[in-house]
Amino acid sequence: MLEQFRPISAVLVLWPTPEFEFPEDHGAFAQRLRAVFPAFNEHRLFQAAQGALPPELPRVALTGDRRRWTLELAPARITLARNLQGLTPAEAGLDTLLRELREQAGRVQAWLAENLNLRVYRIGLVVQFFCNTRSSANEKIAQYFLQPRALQGQTPHELNLGLLNRLALADNVVVNRWLRVRPLRTNDARRLDFAAQIELDYNTLPEDTRQKTAREVAEFIQAAERNMQDDIPVFNDVDFLGPR
Repeated sequence: MLEQFRPISAVLVLWPTPEFEFPEDHGAFAQRLRAVFPAFNEHRLFQAAQGALPPELPRVALTGDRRRWTLELAPARITLARNLQGLTPAEAGLDTLLRELREQAGRVQAWLAENLNLRVYRIGLVVQFFCNTRSSANEKIAQYFLQPRALQGQTPHELNLGLLNRLALADNVVVNRWLRVRPLRTNDARRLDFAAQIELDYNTLPEDTRQKTAREVAEFIQAAERNMQDDIPVFNDVDFLGPR
């Protein structure tokens, strides 16, 4: 992977089975988690204005490391996110990002499994990258991903692409992989589109309901990282970046 594609965030999602024993006292639960996991030093609680929250919406959210870590917990969904904004390129490499995410996820999953009967049946991983395209990102995206006939002789003013593949990661685990590409514009009056965001979204299939251990979650993250490094052509193509 070319170094110009800089990771900016990673989000891991775990889907629990119905046996997950989510505590009713959310405040006490948040305090207990903060005591067990020192990386999280703040928390928020959520409740519906009317009725009950859907099971996939968070009841508890913990943050830490200047909000670079976020852990959201719901009866039907656990989300662990790592944000790299404000870190130097040396601190924010893909290998470091996913290693930290893998280690933190392993600790959280192991504790929840031991104390609250967490069993995971589905995994998702989303990693976002930033790159400077040095000229119009819309033009670069169009030229790289679309055939000339699709453009009808014009460069799109705004182009967002989503490409879905179904592929096998490690140990023949079949996953969905979304590759999403969109331009980024400056906030000033010029609205220059000289940068792009590339998002890789890997998730196991909904029909694959076999329980996944913490080790299998870690292996899923490692396999996704190898796929990002080796099998995403745009990450290794200087033509997408253009001249310096």
